[in-house]
Amino acid sequence: MLSLFDHIVGLGFNGKYTQFCERMNMLINDGHNAKTREKNLLPALKPAKSWSTSKLAFMALAKGGELKEEDQNYLDFLLKKSPEIKELTILANEFKELFSTKKEGSLKEWIEKAMLSESGLKGFAKGINSDFDAVDQAVTSTISNGQVEGQVNRLKTIKRNMYGRAGYHLLRKMVLANSG
Repeated sequence: MLSLFDHIVGLGFNGKYTQFCERMNMLINDGHNAKTREKNLLPALKPAKSWSTSKLAFMALAKGGELKEEDQNYLDFLLKKSPEIKELTILANEFKELFSTKKEGSLKEWIEKAMLSESGLKGFAKGINSDFDAVDQAVTSTISNGQVEGQVNRLKTIKRNMYGRAGYHLLRKMVLANSG
């Protein structure tokens, strides 16, 4: 059904897939829609389920057993059917793992691997390579600015909640009251 939809889009149809399914159902069922369809006519076509690119990225980076069964089945299907997606998933998980292992020289190895691959991560690898020292330090260092970022986030949240209410003295009291 998707190939027919793609063909019709190529001919100039600019509607959505769900509109296409509704119109096809009406054609198949002699002008009756799902509500007025008789029992002896063909069943309605189900619209295809799709996942957003950001959800697919989270699915690819998820640890085993964290995904719903439907999501895991779809991810397994994609990995089986597309070697590019499988390679991209492996490289992305290896990059994520760099920050856990903190091994010296591992970033350089990963960049070389990404530059040789056909996964679409070449641009990302080139960007990392242009600022290699800073990224390598972030990968290998055990020092983090997470505490500072957390405090800044807390302060900004308090400021946002108090916007337009009072001056510095009340803000100071709210920060001190929320610091415990």
